[in-house]
Amino acid sequence: MEDLQNAVFLEELWADSDVDAATLAQSFENVTMTFNTEDGSVNVVSEMRTDTGLPMFEWKMTPATGEVIQISRTKDGRSEKTINKDVDPAELTAAPVNEQPASYGGSLSKLL
Repeated sequence: MEDLQNAVFLEELWADSDVDAATLAQSFENVTMTFNTEDGSVNVVSEMRTDTGLPMFEWKMTPATGEVIQISRTKDGRSEKTINKDVDPAELTAAPVNEQPASYGGSLSKLL
């Protein structure tokens, strides 16, 4: 959780974008994280919204398929960048959820 308070580590969640550094840093002030305990998926969404109401930044991971999606949008909503990555599902599902540590003290980048 300490890494989640550090914008340097959170930058790894958002797709590269043309957003200025101040806006990028502000995007980490309020995020919503959703953990699906049935399929293990994780969604992280910035509360910053485009003029059309969509989140400016999103990150999604599905362990069963190894799919990781990063989305960034400009404030005016005219431009969207999506990066799709495929990760070996075995790396994402090394242990059942109930055997995972309750907290993690290392770098967020090690989880990604």
